[in-house]
Amino acid sequence: MRRYLIPRTDLWAAPVCLGTGGFTIEQEQQARDQLDRFIDLGGNLIDTANVYGRKKPGHENQSEQILGRWLQDRGQPSDLLISSKGGHPSPEDMHRSRLDPASLAADLDSSRISLGRDCIDLYFLHRDDPDQPVEALLSQLELFRQSGKIRCYGLSNWTADRLEQALAWSRQQTSSGLAALQNRWSLARFNPEGTTDDTLAEVDGQIWAILAEENLALLAYSALAKGFFSKILPDPASAPQTDAPEENSRISMTLDAIPEKLRRYYENELNNKRAQAVFQLTASKKARPAQIALAWMLHQPFPVFPIVAFSSLKQLDEAMGAPALHLIPDDMDRLAAGSVY
Repeated sequence: MRRYLIPRTDLWAAPVCLGTGGFTIEQEQQARDQLDRFIDLGGNLIDTANVYGRKKPGHENQSEQILGRWLQDRGQPSDLLISSKGGHPSPEDMHRSRLDPASLAADLDSSRISLGRDCIDLYFLHRDDPDQPVEALLSQLELFRQSGKIRCYGLSNWTADRLEQALAWSRQQTSSGLAALQNRWSLARFNPEGTTDDTLAEVDGQIWAILAEENLALLAYSALAKGFFSKILPDPASAPQTDAPEENSRISMTLDAIPEKLRRYYENELNNKRAQAVFQLTASKKARPAQIALAWMLHQPFPVFPIVAFSSLKQLDEAMGAPALHLIPDDMDRLAAGSVY
């Protein structure tokens, strides 16, 4: 699989990023199987976080520990890139910031030990703290970079205003390691009112424009929208065909069959239009809905590395086929359904 240079860095990454947020000790072998298949298919960018696996107070960073054991067994391949995150708020109070220097340093050192790596390739602040000046937060990340603990860094769940401030600060520095954003984004538009967690941030129109103007890399989480299109669309091969081509492009989506939470997150008029376009392209491209959705992200005017998590190797295999799909401008327009982001 072809690799691409992440702008502002010397890191070369294959376009699909493996998400490990669901890795648990109880299913460690399944996690190892995914990791093995992922690199066998050409992947080399893996995303984790110090909070992953800490579902309850006292729990450990299971995702990083599993990944670290696997990396050790693999001999710590130098071309495998690890992206991790620190500074996640306490689960008891999501508005109690942990972006102070001591908490960040503790999370980073914990991650480095668990992963078995002295230096983490790409390190994100897992949340923002709007009460702190941007320069204070980024200066701490710069200290980590200059001490050799991380190669470059990024911001996760930041709004457009704060991202612009961060980029402005970065431009003023002689040397800066700011290289990426990690926000929620997918072809399926998320309904912000569908969640009560206001510490999360999406890619909105403002952020999309900033990413395009700055050529800033995006590691998009929830890149397949929890399988929204795959769950509501019928298999094109089994869909009834008529003598009228225009009728064949219309589908009856099974929204009633998906979980209420998923409907709350993603049921809206734009996604209904995009689902129709996805269905049409699955037939003409002989591709799966997940592949079409990921290909749309990979054809943006800035570098996108979709973070995708899987419950089966079959899902992983499908996703890793997305970079081979070529979408022409007309395909992109149909999928956009009137909105560039």
